[in-house]
Amino acid sequence: MDDVAGSEPARPLALQGPAARAIARAVGNPGLAESLLAGFFWWSFTDTSGFDRVLQRLAAYPSFGRRMLVAHAGGTRLDLLVLVPQFGRQPRHLAVNDYVVPADLARDTRWRRGSRTPFGRLLASGIRVPPQAVADAVTEVAQARTFSVVVASAPDEIPTAAPSPAVEVHLADGSAGATLGVFLPDGRGRFLGTTALHWIPPACSMVMIGGIRARVVERHEPTDSCLLELSGKPPGLTLFGMAGPLRRVMPTMYGTAQFDGAASGRKTTTILAADLDILDPAQYLAAKVHTKADTLPGDSGAALVDETDHIVGFASTRSAFGVDPAYSSWVCAEQVLRIHKVI
Repeated sequence: MDDVAGSEPARPLALQGPAARAIARAVGNPGLAESLLAGFFWWSFTDTSGFDRVLQRLAAYPSFGRRMLVAHAGGTRLDLLVLVPQFGRQPRHLAVNDYVVPADLARDTRWRRGSRTPFGRLLASGIRVPPQAVADAVTEVAQARTFSVVVASAPDEIPTAAPSPAVEVHLADGSAGATLGVFLPDGRGRFLGTTALHWIPPACSMVMIGGIRARVVERHEPTDSCLLELSGKPPGLTLFGMAGPLRRVMPTMYGTAQFDGAASGRKTTTILAADLDILDPAQYLAAKVHTKADTLPGDSGAALVDETDHIVGFASTRSAFGVDPAYSSWVCAEQVLRIHKVI
């Protein structure tokens, strides 16, 4: 971005006008205020026909695969990097100074609590800012700034996804006690997977997954997880959760999610609560999501996938039968996959 669009710092977003300054005061943290204002701006811009026109001018529509957007407000810049599969040329750059903020932005129904928009995350944090103030701040930023859109070729991606129907994990004696969480090629001819650690004996180094031998590569007790290296691809495997792990974002409270467990099969559940540590998970302490008590013994390790097809967590424990309130606990997927260096 610096090479193409320049690196000169610009005036802070929070100083663009009275509405932006009011939001910055409400947030209280200068860095967070800049990030939120940039998020408001880019979320509104990428939902307009103006964004489509920019992509057309830059020939930035992928022939296949998904387009990735990376907003950047570092050094109070306001630029957007668009990564397109097999763009196949040098990065292209367009300075944009004619963006018009949608007139009905403040009435957009997605500005609700619990939504995955920047405003929904702001409300979830307990900061009260009227939607009209956010719309006014976006207008101030749009009118005061020329910003850059840069298009470059996207790097190759390795899909991280959950198997469906569920794939059982067996010990050498044939006993089953867990479910394969994610399955992915590592790009070097190997296949990797995850499952729950609590049911694998300490001396066990090999398990069976759908008739395929798998070696236990790594163990991590705090997150009740282990990394497996499979000798091949289990037959009849289909995938869901193709958007990958939910990253540093709280799951939607009371939102629905699905899992496919070896004991339960494909089921829909409801997210009830989540640890705040999900926003910054540590290596030595598991961050968890809690749902209705819909898992059974044998579902351990299964992936919980939300409504946006992101993997939220992996099944770990369930409250004892007869306990009220009853719940199932899922270890944060991003934390598990980062610890095992899968992402």
